[in-house]
Parts: sequence; structure tokens; C-alpha cells
Amino acid sequence: MSGEEVNSTNSFVDIIANTTGMIIKLTLLAMLLGHQQSRQVDTQLVRADQARLKAGELRAEQAGLPDRLANAERDLASMRERLDDTTAKAEQADASVAAALAAIEALRAELDQLRTDAGQDAGQLAARRQAAEVELARILAAAEAALRGALETDLAALGTRAATAQQRVAELTRQLADLRARQQATETALAAAETAAAERRRALDAQRAALIHEIDIHRPASQRPYGSTPVLAECYRDAKGLDRIRLLTATNYRREDGAWIPLRDGPEAGAVGQAEEFKPLFGAAADAKRYLYLLVRPEAYAGFRLVRSAAETRGWWVEWDALESGKPLTMGARQSPSGSP
Repeated sequence: MSGEEVNSTNSFVDIIANTTGMIIKLTLLAMLLGHQQSRQVDTQLVRADQARLKAGELRAEQAGLPDRLANAERDLASMRERLDDTTAKAEQADASVAAALAAIEALRAELDQLRTDAGQDAGQLAARRQAAEVELARILAAAEAALRGALETDLAALGTRAATAQQRVAELTRQLADLRARQQATETALAAAETAAAERRRALDAQRAALIHEIDIHRPASQRPYGSTPVLAECYRDAKGLDRIRLLTATNYRREDGAWIPLRDGPEAGAVGQAEEFKPLFGAAADAKRYLYLLVRPEAYAGFRLVRSAAETRGWWVEWDALESGKPLTMGARQSPSGSP
């Protein structure tokens, strides 16, 4: 190959190399420009989004501006009212302060006047005080004289009353001695009367015992059927002076130390026919196998006669025995009350 061909080839190669380099450079430049444009586009898009967001915020803020403006106006009106109120109160306070200052000045003037008047009246007060002391001394002297006279009069009266009281005490002492003597005489007479009454009571008891014995002796012999059973009852007088009759049953008595102690009162002797516990006896015909046996206390003979009459009217055979006053009813230590219907 010739030198010209070689040079031409080198030139062509250089041209191709230069062209290739230029293309590569242009390609790189285009790529760089495209990348920069892409970054610019992205930045613009971001800015556009931010602008849209800001526009939305501005629109929302613009939409809320009327309410905020109304609230601000209301706050401004309230602040104005409070300012006016504060101003009025301040004016009132100023007026009060002014009035207080005026009153203080008036009081100061009045105090100065009082001090002046007090200085003028001091001499008059001293004179009046001296005159009052003189008058008080005169009144005290007069009162002392009057009191001394009254005390002397009262002492004389008390002496008279004391003498009278001593005489009265002596008289009462004599009366007390008389009363004690009369009381002693009365007690002596009462003791004698009680002794006589006791003797009279013993005599009456002896007469009653003799009478009971006589009645017992002259009582007719029994005519009741042989082998009949007694229905026992006690004729007595209670604490109120009423004659009563009481069946000797376990309901009416309890046994203690061989004696029968009453538990309750029986019916009155005059009402024995209507008494509930005697209805089984007197409510039906008399039983020939039983008879009524009465134990009679000396003070209850009147009641005994009523009971005997009621029983005999109903066909009952009646027998009785006298029983001393206050003597316990024994009927034998082993014998229980009988006569239960």
C-alpha cells in the first residue's frame, strides 16, 4: 500500500474515530441533558404538588377567614365592653376615693373642733366634778344617818320579837310535856283495854267451845245408809267476812306436814246450788251410796245452815263436825281429800 493510501486510511480512521468520539460525546451529552431535564421535571412536579397543597391550605384558610373574622370581632366587642366596665368601675373608685378623702378632711376638722371644745370644757368639768363630790358626800352622810336610825329601830324590834319567841318556846315546851303525859296515859289505857279485850276474847272462845261441845253432844245419831262414802267439805269464813264452802279435793288443797293447806276459796254458802264445782253433786238426784260430810268452823254456822238446807232439799243426807278456828285440817295423815264427784 502506498503512503497516500496509508495516510488516507489513517485519515479515514481518524475521521471515523473522531466521528465515533463525537457520537459518543453527543450521546453522553444527550443522556446528561435528558437526566437533567428529568430531574428538572421531577422538581417541577414536586413544586407543583406543593403549590397545589399550599393552594388548598390557602383556600381552606380563606374559607375559615369569615368565622375567624367574626370571632375576632366578638372578642373585640367583649374587650370593649370589659374596657368600658373597667373604666366605669375606675370612675366609681375615683369618686369613692374622693368622697373618702372629703370625709377624712371633715373628720379631721371635727376632731380639731372637738379638741378645741374639750380644752374649753376641761375647767367646767373640773368644777362640776368637785360639786358632784360635795353632793355625794352629803348624800352618803344623810344615808348613813338614816341607816343607823333604821338599824337601831330594827334591833329594838328584834329584841321584842326574841322575847316573844322565847315565851312561845316555853309555852310550846309546856304543851309538849302535857301531850307526852296524855300520850303515856292513853298508851296505858290502850294496854289495859287490849288486855281486857284479850280476856274477853278468851272467855268468848271458851263459851264457843262449850257451845260447840254441847251441840256435838246433843247431835242426833246418824241415820245414813251403812257403808256409804262421805263427800267432805269445809264451811269457813274468808278474810272479807263471807261464809263459804270448799270441797276437800286435790284441786282445792295440798298436803304439807300431814295437814291440808287451802289453795283457793270455794263458792259462797248462799250460792252453793249454782256453783260450778257443786253441779255434779246437786245437778242430779242424790246418790244413796254417798252423803255430804261438813267440817264447820265456829264462825261459819250461818253458812253451814244454808249449805245443809240446799243439800237436804236435793235429797242429800248431811252430817257434820265442828272444827276449831285456825286449826289445820288433817283428817288423818294418810287420808287424802275425798268427795270428788
